Amino acid sequence: SGLSLTAGGLKLSGDLKGRDLAKRPAFSGTLDLAEFNLRQWMADHALKLPSLADAKALTRLAARVKLNAEDGATRLNDLAVRLDDSQLSGNITLRGSAIGFNLNLDTIDVDRYLPAGGDKARKDDKADKADKDAPAQSSAPVASAGRGRGTTEEETLLPIETLRGLDLDGTISIGRLTINNLLAEQIKLVLKAREGQLNLGQQVRKFYQGEYSGETSLDVRSKTPRARINTAAAGIQIGPLLQDLSGQERLTGRGRFSANLDMRGNSVNAFKRTLGGKLDFNFEDGAVKGFNAAQVIREAKARLSGKPVPKNSQPEQTDFSELSGSGRITRGVLSNRDLLAKSPFLRVNGAGEINLVKESLDYTIEGVVVNTAKGQGGEGLDELQGVVIPVQLTGPLASPKYTINWEKVLLESQKGKIKEKIQEKLEEKLKGGKLPGGLQDKLKGLFN
Repeated sequence: SGLSLTAGGLKLSGDLKGRDLAKRPAFSGTLDLAEFNLRQWMADHALKLPSLADAKALTRLAARVKLNAEDGATRLNDLAVRLDDSQLSGNITLRGSAIGFNLNLDTIDVDRYLPAGGDKARKDDKADKADKDAPAQSSAPVASAGRGRGTTEEETLLPIETLRGLDLDGTISIGRLTINNLLAEQIKLVLKAREGQLNLGQQVRKFYQGEYSGETSLDVRSKTPRARINTAAAGIQIGPLLQDLSGQERLTGRGRFSANLDMRGNSVNAFKRTLGGKLDFNFEDGAVKGFNAAQVIREAKARLSGKPVPKNSQPEQTDFSELSGSGRITRGVLSNRDLLAKSPFLRVNGAGEINLVKESLDYTIEGVVVNTAKGQGGEGLDELQGVVIPVQLTGPLASPKYTINWEKVLLESQKGKIKEKIQEKLEEKLKGGKLPGGLQDKLKGLFN
């Protein structure tokens, strides 16, 4: 029979039929919820809505569905839900506590529905801090530790009992998703949850000119939850991604990364303390912004030799043709032994540790000047060609300090000249004769 119901500012209409009500009741029909202003409706019913980033969010909501209920199952077919500028369609099946679904969402900007000022303020703070720190931190930029987001690092994160009771099996396809200012397109999510084990598979076909895939699993059967995260991305343009995420394009280049992580607990600190796994990355044809390695080397060399500091006409960045590395994480400590960076004039190797629990690092980078006549900023560094330049990075992740033993570097760069001078003076003493073989070998060993 026809259905029309108006109450509390909502209008529900449709056509609902029932059969075999005495023995095996079954219902079928169509339900239509007319469009209404959800924000206004909540205000009219004294339901408090937090201030959202977009004041126009939650102002349009409408729904339509075909209903079929029989044999202990309720099926919602041809579901169509309109929320603001987003359209959700698909099918949902309810059988007891089990929920199955196959849904399609055309587009959604999740940031519109976040608390007002929260995400934007954090990004502005990050950008301001990065700008202030940039001159003092001429090493690679370091992301903030992520504190001050409204939760403490010991606060319980997961509603364990609720998660244990979930019985879900379905897929969600999303055409276009914006979250934390990051844009992803052609997304497929596969969610399964049963008896305390949850698994979320992710596939993103368009993600900053590349692709992303991942799998997250959560086991809450025991008292201590366990999470596993596997991620992989390829062909990603890291510059635009960082620009959208933090407002700072401190690293550019195209590349890939992957990570396999495992952690236990139910708080940020617990996850950090138990974090284990491995990761690797490789980027090509990019630059580290805010740091011109060639200019730093030239300035230090000039100061040590008492010469005027040369003016810099090059951009404040260090170009690289390749940047790669891998690492292992054990109890929250990341160990890396194979950082490699190649630039037109510099080769860099790095090794050390990053302690995610203490949020500190102890890392050594060794650079060797090559191809001084070519590439970005190589000119003027001939005397340092082949000389190892060690850089020690220590301190907190948010503001690490670096030290370079420039006196040692300068001495290394002058070894050849010092050797020539000593040999020249000795040969003069010998009235033009050559040094005896034994003395020649000892002199050579002194400078090797």
